[in-house]
Amino acid sequence: MALIDGAGRFVLIPFYEQIDQTGFDLQITKEDVLWKFEMISRKVQDGRFTALTGGLEYSFVGVFETDADVGVLAEFLFDDRDDNAATLMDFFYGYCHNKKIRFFKKIGFLVQQG
Repeated sequence: MALIDGAGRFVLIPFYEQIDQTGFDLQITKEDVLWKFEMISRKVQDGRFTALTGGLEYSFVGVFETDADVGVLAEFLFDDRDDNAATLMDFFYGYCHNKKIRFFKKIGFLVQQG
């Protein structure tokens, strides 16, 4: 929020909207597959919304007999805020490449439905 004070100076005033939010995260690792699910429900001044993400990541360990790992991932994204949502109902596809723990790269793309 911005305003002009009594001396004619431009003043910025921080605004922190009060929210009530509940979240849930679940992660299951079974062999080379990582299953993920995240959900939030948030109440703000304009109402309540729910968003969720779920998917999996499969890791190919020691690719070509090296210390490199390659992971393939797919996620489903949903947000019920309609036009105000970052994503409405999308799928994310991508891969990540690990070579030694210090290097991590993830690329992918979204496919929007409808």
